[in-house]
Amino acid sequence: MKVISYVVGVIVVAMACMLGWDLYASAKNQREALRVDGLFTHISNRLDAQKQAAGQYPDSLAALAVTNPDDVADMRKIVYRRTESGYSLSYAVSGGYRKTSVFSDTTSHH
Repeated sequence: MKVISYVVGVIVVAMACMLGWDLYASAKNQREALRVDGLFTHISNRLDAQKQAAGQYPDSLAALAVTNPDDVADMRKIVYRRTESGYSLSYAVSGGYRKTSVFSDTTSHH
């Protein structure tokens, strides 16, 4: 009987640890997604300002001269592509969170 109680106790502790880890990982992924999402909006605004100033979108995000070390690290996760009528931004972070938006001079944000 002691062996069964011990095994059940070990299983309960293991399951509690796994649940705790899942909750921690989920919260961490959500914080990361929110941080990158904020940077995504900031970059969109900077790209629009660049377009206003230079008449066209830059060839790369390096033209934006971001200096905040956290933003620089997060920008490595963002894929920027100029399109015929604007640009697209996309990124993926741990936990499966993905976002892609296409910005066009003729349409609104998607």
